[in-house]
Formats: sequence, structure tokens, C-alpha cells
Amino acid sequence: MYGGRDGPGLLATPALSLTSIDLGQARANESSKRQVVTVTNTSERVLTLGQLSFAGSDGGAFEFVNDNCSNNDLASGEIGAFTVAVRLGMLGDFSASVNIPHSAAAPQSISMTTSVQPPLPVPALWGKTPWLLAGIMSWVSIRRLKAVRSVSN
Repeated sequence: MYGGRDGPGLLATPALSLTSIDLGQARANESSKRQVVTVTNTSERVLTLGQLSFAGSDGGAFEFVNDNCSNNDLASGEIGAFTVAVRLGMLGDFSASVNIPHSAAAPQSISMTTSVQPPLPVPALWGKTPWLLAGIMSWVSIRRLKAVRSVSN
């Protein structure tokens, strides 16, 4: 299936919109960045794409959000696309690659990196609550006292 030729002695190589993907740094409680990659058939023949996959020890940290390339044929000049993202709940620094097998030559790959940090702590009002409540209650009491005095006069 893989390793075909486009004409006498010419290897067709699909054009990839990116050769590497850096999804940057994110927090675990935020939705991760997504990256769209396009694959263009630059050949005069039909390009058969195999099943896209992630490779490397951190491959499980990534997911395909959209994939209209896997196991599809692209006519000459046709463009396919897929979208990658970091899986929710992952923490740490990750790197992997997307393998793109196709009928034109050796499979191509795109390297990917990202860093996911723990969520930012939610500010606690626990230690400040008594002071905050005392201030609100004082303000309310003063407003009520002024209202009572204006009614009695």
C-alpha cells in the first residue's frame, strides 16, 4: 500500500502545512490549544492516506479532535485536514509525533510539544471572611440607622 510512485521515477510527497507543532503552555483546568494541520496531494495521482497515529512515550497525552485524513484518498490537489490537542487532565511536559502514512513514499511525521501546569489556586476568602462580613454588616447598620433617624424626624 505504501511506497507508490508518481510517474517514471518520481516520488510524490504530500505537502504538510506544518513540520512541528508547539501547543505552548496551558493550565490543567483550561481547554488546551488546538492545531489544525493540512495535507495536500501535490501528485497527479490519488494519494491514499493510512491511519494517523501518535508515536513516542508521550503519545497518549495528545488526541485527534478532528481527522478527515485517516484512511482517506486525496485526489490531485485535494486537501485533507486534522486537528490535534492535549488530552484533558494531563499534567507535565509532553512530546510526541503524529505519524502520517501514505501511498506515495515513506510515512511522514510531525513533532509535537506542550507543557501543562497545575491549575492556579482559587483565592481563599476563609481567613478574610470575618473582616469582610463585619464591614458589610457595619455599612448595612449605618444605612438602616440613617433611614430610621430620617423617618423619626
